[in-house]
Amino acid sequence: MSRLRIGVVGGGMIAQVEHLPNLVALGDRFELVGVADPSAHVRAAIAERHATTAVPTLEDLLALELDPLLV
Repeated sequence: MSRLRIGVVGGGMIAQVEHLPNLVALGDRFELVGVADPSAHVRAAIAERHATTAVPTLEDLLALELDPLLV
């Protein structure tokens, strides 16, 4: 089974506490390709914590060739 290349829209509290850690923990199933959030501070924190790409817009995230998208 190949891993799904997943992106996450929104880097708020629920994403940071639940979605992102769970996707990373399930690394055999998901490749966290990137997160989109308008806040530069949030993007920097998420990129550092989860070693992923963080972009400001949905359009930027969709350009990363995702399979599913978590909103």
